[in-house]
Amino acid sequence: MSSTFGSVPILTVVAIQLFLIRNVLSLNVTNEYLHHKCNKTQGIYKRGSAFEKNLNIALRTVIFNGDFRTGFRYGDVGEDPNTVFVMYQCRGDSYWSNCRTCVTTALSGLRKRCPGNKGAIICGGEENWDEEGVRNGAVYERLSVYNLLIVFGMDFQNVFRVL
Repeated sequence: MSSTFGSVPILTVVAIQLFLIRNVLSLNVTNEYLHHKCNKTQGIYKRGSAFEKNLNIALRTVIFNGDFRTGFRYGDVGEDPNTVFVMYQCRGDSYWSNCRTCVTTALSGLRKRCPGNKGAIICGGEENWDEEGVRNGAVYERLSVYNLLIVFGMDFQNVFRVL
């Protein structure tokens, strides 16, 4: 009887560890994105335009020169009216290679979902998207629940107002 009783705590500990590992793994960056929004108010760019060239430079810069140690990058390229900004922020526990993979995959997916749009935003993670909060500028308060936020466009100050 004592041998059966002694194995119960071990099974309990193993079960708890498996449960915790599953929960911790779910916090890592996933390639599933909860929401994206194409910003139609900023317009559409044409293939080969100065805006597209600046966008490509900005995206390459983010991917190849991004500071994935901190999980944040902001940059802009070009002159008005073809200025492009790109910003990404990975959640604090999703950085280094996880952040790089997530950013690369998200940017590729975002350009496919919003072809030609001069502005777009994508969020990914385990929490529900709060569109009302984004419209009211509360996205910064809720950012910690997302694995990733990526924004690109030509008007950084107003990008959240139209979503």
